[in-house]
Amino acid sequence: MSKLLLMLIPIAVYILWLLICAIRKKLPSRRMMNMHTSLLLMIYLLITSGLGIFWVAEQQLPVFDWHYLFGYGTLLLVFIHLFFNLPPLVRTLKRKARPSKRTKPTQQAYSSLALVAALALGVVGGTQLGSSKIQINWTDTTPLNNGPIDAIIDYHKYSSELKYDGPSMPTSVNWGAEEREFKTYETNRIELLPALTDSRSVQESILTVNTPPKTLDLQAISTILHHTAGVTAVEGGYNLRAAPSSGALAPTEVYLAAMNIAGVPDGHYYYHPKEHSIYLVNESSPSKTRFFITSIFRRTGQKYEDRAYRYALADAGHMLENLRIVVGEFGYEGFLSPQFDEGKVAEDISIDGVTEGVVAVLELASSPYKPTAAKYKSPNKPEAFPIGVTGVVHRATSLEEIYEEGIPLPKAAITRPVLETIQNRRSRRRYSEVSMSMEQLGAILLSSVGSGRQLSNSIQIRFIADRIDDLQQGLYRYLPESHSIVLEREEDLIHEAYLTTFSQEAIGNGAVAFILSTDRKILFTEYGARDYRHAFIEAGMISERIILSAIGLDLYTCPVGAFYDDQAAELIASNMEEEWVLHFIGMGIP
Repeated sequence: MSKLLLMLIPIAVYILWLLICAIRKKLPSRRMMNMHTSLLLMIYLLITSGLGIFWVAEQQLPVFDWHYLFGYGTLLLVFIHLFFNLPPLVRTLKRKARPSKRTKPTQQAYSSLALVAALALGVVGGTQLGSSKIQINWTDTTPLNNGPIDAIIDYHKYSSELKYDGPSMPTSVNWGAEEREFKTYETNRIELLPALTDSRSVQESILTVNTPPKTLDLQAISTILHHTAGVTAVEGGYNLRAAPSSGALAPTEVYLAAMNIAGVPDGHYYYHPKEHSIYLVNESSPSKTRFFITSIFRRTGQKYEDRAYRYALADAGHMLENLRIVVGEFGYEGFLSPQFDEGKVAEDISIDGVTEGVVAVLELASSPYKPTAAKYKSPNKPEAFPIGVTGVVHRATSLEEIYEEGIPLPKAAITRPVLETIQNRRSRRRYSEVSMSMEQLGAILLSSVGSGRQLSNSIQIRFIADRIDDLQQGLYRYLPESHSIVLEREEDLIHEAYLTTFSQEAIGNGAVAFILSTDRKILFTEYGARDYRHAFIEAGMISERIILSAIGLDLYTCPVGAFYDDQAAELIASNMEEEWVLHFIGMGIP
């Protein structure tokens, strides 16, 4: 809006001068006003064409705003010019070159002003044509569902440009004043080093494995950030970036969660692309080194309105690929986290999470990536947002981590040699009535996850406790990330498990019965049908860890694969549409 007002200043000044003349009853003649507006028209034509030839043609896209705004001004002056010149032109064409009746100067002025006002009203009305407050459907969300997909479908349809549809209908969003090109902070600043330029070829860096890992230090971070988001050139007064951006609006920002980086104290930092510096935004120490990518939606929305979210995400993708490639030059793989809590990250880097939203998180790994076992849910439907449907769709694609308060488990050691344990492993189906200890349970569950998932992250570990010291009977789920357990069903279930597994003694007599299942919301999300094979293999590997750990603690144990699938799903308070039970393991004291 500020650019529009600046473009209209010459026309507004002329109109104000006419009003003053009208008040003083000294209006110029119709012919003189025609000359004045013709001169304005020539000036606007020169500016519009000049911007197009010298800037827009050279792909200096930020000038494009001025180009089309002066085009509007030119169109306005063309209408005024026609107002003065069309009648004599029509008479000439009709060969009726008779003297025209002169209109009084005051009437001329009022007619001109009325035309200008009508045109201005038309321009304003056109920009707001069909503006509305769209109602987006939002199905109530529950933990671990697929989120409000209906809201996404509504947004995409609403923000689509259709060739054979009518004019676009933006929502009534006040995008505010033009956003600054760079954020400013008054916090601790670390000036980065000049970026390194030696590297592998484009093809090698994109297609091949990474180089041997190098130490992450200030030089490495300087190089990574500059080639990800830095200003790489200044031309025509414009800061050109390392990654392209729709309309050269640069909505994407980069934040660094620094941990154990030489020359950079632990904390969360904002990268300033122009200064090539980082600013401390949160002193809290992160658990690992990560990069957070955000979008300041107003920068894009002021031009692209309700399509802003589309453009902002594409811009983020450009920058993320730069980041992934450059960290590879230092021997690291950059892995995008498919799930993270946007609100928690926004808090860590001190942003509002609405007008500037977190869109991606990239983690560094020098070995195969192991995603966390955290669980997430979709947030509730928003009541209102200052940036309209852009804020709605960002929230609809966001997640909130589910923090579960579990019962902490002890971590007992299993010292028996592994080869001896494998050599003496046998399945035992009969157990005594003696209870197992919490230490034994904790040691077995700690070992069950090993060094992390191998083929599938869909496996859930539960157990039915029947005779565990200091633990009430019931169904429990294991939380590997906190080495704790959560009670899901508080009742005696061991007999139900016995009937579910075709009345097998190994389950019915056990002090504990482990149950391994696959979460169908996660299954098939990585490799499609092949994930089914992966799930069973993964469950078998987990089962073997449980078995070897039990034998290492001088316990008896036996795996069981025969059971009623529907009853097994009911046993874990689920159904076969949500989870498939894959495996049972009975266990007890000899």
